[in-house]
Amino acid sequence: MVNRLGRGARLLLGFLALCLTIPSQTYAQEDDLVVLEYQEIPDVSVDDLFTDTEDLKVEDNNTNFLESFISDSAIKVFASFTLQGGLGVGWADWIDFTDIAKGFDPNAGVTLNSSFGVSIRPTSDLYGLVSISASYPGYTIALGNLILDYTIADAIFLRFGNALPTWGNARIYNAVDLLSRGPGGSNPFIIKADIPLGLHYLSAIVISKDWYHGSAAAFSPYNLGYGLRGTLSLGPIEWGLGVLYQESLGLQAFTSIKTAFLGIDYFAEAKVVSTNWSQWFFSVVTGFYYEWKTPNIQLGGEYFFNGERDQGVALVSDALALSGHNCTIKLLWKNLDNSGIDWAIEWRHNFTDNTGSVQTGIILTPFTYLNIAIGIPLYYGRLNGEISNFQRIGIAIAAQINASM
Repeated sequence: MVNRLGRGARLLLGFLALCLTIPSQTYAQEDDLVVLEYQEIPDVSVDDLFTDTEDLKVEDNNTNFLESFISDSAIKVFASFTLQGGLGVGWADWIDFTDIAKGFDPNAGVTLNSSFGVSIRPTSDLYGLVSISASYPGYTIALGNLILDYTIADAIFLRFGNALPTWGNARIYNAVDLLSRGPGGSNPFIIKADIPLGLHYLSAIVISKDWYHGSAAAFSPYNLGYGLRGTLSLGPIEWGLGVLYQESLGLQAFTSIKTAFLGIDYFAEAKVVSTNWSQWFFSVVTGFYYEWKTPNIQLGGEYFFNGERDQGVALVSDALALSGHNCTIKLLWKNLDNSGIDWAIEWRHNFTDNTGSVQTGIILTPFTYLNIAIGIPLYYGRLNGEISNFQRIGIAIAAQINASM
């Protein structure tokens, strides 16, 4: 958002901007068009307040990979355009109705994003995609996706490019996504091999990021990240295991379990990180999701313990997420009473300093390409805490126009 006004109101507009992204990019699958923005564990914004809580899955192990890569035409051209504007007001503390201007922090802004790309499939086992994106403010033009897929004997599926896959089942606190750790703008490049084994699955990856190499002038294979991940389906239970080693990050590993009972999705994940082989840090995420068909109501909750960071102190160099114990519960009601309006509410709390937030909002689509969102975030606990960083209460309105071909 543009403007030099307060950070609190910019958070409000950011909150609605992310709400307008349906579905949330954080939980996107590995399809042809992959969003390459760095995804960190959410802090004070509600990334996916309006995200559908569909069945939990990272990658569909039963997918026919070859069929998913084949398209009817050898060459496809695609483009997209997004214009977004918003107005937000916030107060640095509870509203004083005798002096309503006290702590008042307004902001307004507009963003424009567009992309253009071409995909090509010369043969059934070879696929390529390249795209360019442009944005305002900043007048930035950058490479979007660069992907090359190759299939060996319909059994090994190779990918080369800058599209990071997602590890983990959590939607709010994706603590076990080892591949996304680190600062944004890191220009990732991967070489990945996927091997489906019936209901089971194995994946190996080599990953490079700018910050992996530090100040080194020359590229070195010792600074790359090397990972291995697999899933094992045992009846109604899916068990996962992953490991990643990179010199500056050290050894990282996670394990996960996922199942469904009485129509409710459950998952639990645990991660261990060691930077010097003498200290080990553990993190845990667990949660549930449930959906009613009529009315279309979706309920979910997650608990997250971050053992990599004490309050205000990062034990691991890139552990920037919330410290200690955290929980989030959220509810989404789509097409509220057949009105065409989606309504959501979320409660988030950090037990380290007892700060938290209650955020609610609606989103409506009066026209095919137009979304309008209205949100009211409220923060409690001490200011500049783990969650309530900048303000107490705010109101934000945002509109987004989307078009694609």
